[in-house]
Amino acid sequence: MAPNVSLQRRKRQPDAKRDIENLRKEFLMQEKQQKKQQEKEQKKQQEKERKKQQNKERSALLAKERCKRYYENKKQKKMAAEAVAANLQLNGGASTSTVDTFPEVRDCLCVSHYGEKMDERAVLFLKIRDGYSFTDELVSKIREAIARELTIRHVPDVILETKDIPYNINGKKMEIIVKKIINNKPYNAETVKNPESLKYFQNVPELNGF
Repeated sequence: MAPNVSLQRRKRQPDAKRDIENLRKEFLMQEKQQKKQQEKEQKKQQEKERKKQQNKERSALLAKERCKRYYENKKQKKMAAEAVAANLQLNGGASTSTVDTFPEVRDCLCVSHYGEKMDERAVLFLKIRDGYSFTDELVSKIREAIARELTIRHVPDVILETKDIPYNINGKKMEIIVKKIINNKPYNAETVKNPESLKYFQNVPELNGF
């Protein structure tokens, strides 16, 4: 029996070696596949991070462009409002604007009005002569005349009627005080010749919600 057992053992040895070799190859193959899968996942994650970074940079660039456009528009609006105020103000009762050519208008005053986000617009106040009325037709004619004789950018954003316009004791129009009133800023009315006129610029409904 001993020789047969020894013979059987010798026969099994090559089989065992083959099994071990096959297991080793299988293990190496699995290890290789696992490594490839890890590399694939790593590349996938890197690509995901790269796209995420690109989107982040793109969003930052778009935000920068929007911010730039916002401030450019804000600057243009401010320049336009200042230009309107400069061209439509009446100094010392002498007309220096297109508005004075209208027989319906006895006096006028143009100031800047600021919104909640500090956007700026020009507001033109008209004091109408006795016998005339403040109408949409008059407002349209004034807008057209300003656009024609100056530029479209000089047209006020808002045109309103007022019963009176404040002056100081030297006969100068008080634009600064009116500007402070409509923008809810503190002001000093000591130098105003007709302080009762200031009430017409307080809590103007048409200027709310800007």
